[in-house]
Amino acid sequence: QRSSLVPHQQSQTRCKTYVATGFCVQQRARLLSIDFFLARPIVDSWPEVMFNIWRPGDSMNSALHANATSIVLRASLPLQGLVGQGAAQGYGKVFSMDTGSRTIIVTPPMDLRPRDCLGWTVCGPIPFPYDELSDGECPQVSVTGFTDAMPEQQGSMRYTSVPVIAAPCHVYSVSARAL
Repeated sequence: QRSSLVPHQQSQTRCKTYVATGFCVQQRARLLSIDFFLARPIVDSWPEVMFNIWRPGDSMNSALHANATSIVLRASLPLQGLVGQGAAQGYGKVFSMDTGSRTIIVTPPMDLRPRDCLGWTVCGPIPFPYDELSDGECPQVSVTGFTDAMPEQQGSMRYTSVPVIAAPCHVYSVSARAL
């Protein structure tokens, strides 16, 4: 097995959030779909995976950069209800997903504002394989933050902020399509 296809190892008790500039928009857009590859299955909702829309927290007017100290959660697209156990209509709270290529169609498409960034949070072992590049080859700036639980929105007027540090140059098997 190619070393880059080995799933990322991480503490089982913490959640990791990852955001990269390659997933940030510079103008208004609509998120249509997210494509990803799972190197390990999600079984009974474990590991917990959620795709999120983040903004740089240092200044709401700046783009994501390597010296960012925080990101702010704007919206979440939980991976739940895709294959619900015992759910006749195909949705439920517990789900499983086998390894391989997967696509999430965002219905209705989600409006993105300039400087919004798609990111993901995983509580448990990270199921996405990656290629590791040297710093000179890195095509994007990325940041990562760690929390004890899945970040959640705090209501319409309050934002959840996650402290971040510069992340190693990993190109994960995740992509998105926006118009």
